[in-house]
Amino acid sequence: MTLSGLEKKLKTLFSASDRVHMVVYADDFIVTAASKELLEVIIIPIIEEFLKERGLEISQEKSKIFHIAQGFNFLGFNIRKYDNGKVFTKPAKASIKSFLNAVRKVIKSNYAVKAEDLIKLLNPKIIGWTNYFRNSVASRVFSYIDCQIFNALWRWIKHRHPNHSKSWICNKYFRSYGTSNWQLFAMVKDKDGQKPPIYLTKACKIAIRRHLKIKGMAHPFNPEFKEYFKLRKALRKTRRA
Repeated sequence: MTLSGLEKKLKTLFSASDRVHMVVYADDFIVTAASKELLEVIIIPIIEEFLKERGLEISQEKSKIFHIAQGFNFLGFNIRKYDNGKVFTKPAKASIKSFLNAVRKVIKSNYAVKAEDLIKLLNPKIIGWTNYFRNSVASRVFSYIDCQIFNALWRWIKHRHPNHSKSWICNKYFRSYGTSNWQLFAMVKDKDGQKPPIYLTKACKIAIRRHLKIKGMAHPFNPEFKEYFKLRKALRKTRRA
């Protein structure tokens, strides 16, 4: 709410050739411009003045100027323009590292638990992280995540069964599921007394979904956009399914 009006102010002060755009999420924002000089000399002082009136100031530690060819991180994503002229949004390296550290910590701290309990601990983390990044160019990252998690799980299993062979470990902990031949599983008794298997979610199985940008002027309380939001709701249900 405090930053409301800053984007509109910047748009009114510059022409299309200046390529000044702003994206805001809570207290994080990015501003683009045609040149570094335009940002340093004109735009940053405007932002500082805007914030000063509201009792705020720019964080000098967190705020930096990057060329789009270098890329920059925003909300856990890395946004960069490559030599082929395309701009890709990918999971940032720091986000990948932080997620893998959290997963390895869970695995290392649960050497004594059953496979089913470990799967129940890991699945929410994997599903949550991949769902957050599924709108980006993340297929290779998801495959890398799976590889690193498998290596950590293999160490977990070898720690539990140091004297058993590879074939014994494969038969006890892994099976083919769908197109995957190395799926960690466990048999869990349900309320009916049956023992259906549960599987560890693989990141690469989370489908990549491109984000459908909402119309800027659309408002759910405006009858003019009633059909528009009905269509988005129906599409969202389909995509979830």
